[in-house]
Amino acid sequence: MTPDEAAAFLAEIGFEDVDHSNRSLTVHLIETQQLLERWGCHERVSRAGLIHSIYGTDYFRQQSVDPSERERISALAGTEAERLAYLFGVMKRDSFYRNFTAADGPPMVVDRFKGASIPLTEQELSDLAHIEVANRLEQQPHIRPQKRYFRRAELHAMCPRLNPAARAALDEAYDHPPDA
Repeated sequence: MTPDEAAAFLAEIGFEDVDHSNRSLTVHLIETQQLLERWGCHERVSRAGLIHSIYGTDYFRQQSVDPSERERISALAGTEAERLAYLFGVMKRDSFYRNFTAADGPPMVVDRFKGASIPLTEQELSDLAHIEVANRLEQQPHIRPQKRYFRRAELHAMCPRLNPAARAALDEAYDHPPDA
């Protein structure tokens, strides 16, 4: 998907652009999606990357699209892409990272609004890991230096779930391979 096609898609879903990482959220979403495409991720993952924070997130509280619009977004983006974007938006980030650092059961995240556990498939866990790494790496040059290495260890703990291109990008961003 070209940047113009991605921008048109965001306009079609009624996306409201806001500031993000010292620039436009539209730019962030498009560049996150492009990273995922370059890494050879499945289309559902790159599409989810394009809309990954439209429902807001644990850190980015601005909702550009209300969750009541999930069915409409699903019809436009695809059911799997919308579910990934929804999960990315509602999950408590700490619960997501625990799947990689202290996993003690099947993959799951905690809904930040309801406090309920949401089970994940192994594929969803891997897909969300790619989206999280792309999200972080895309923002890295645009944020304050002291925040650039936030959650470095947790990101590297995802490496077994990442494809080789995503692992290489993560290693390059931090100038060293993850601890083995």
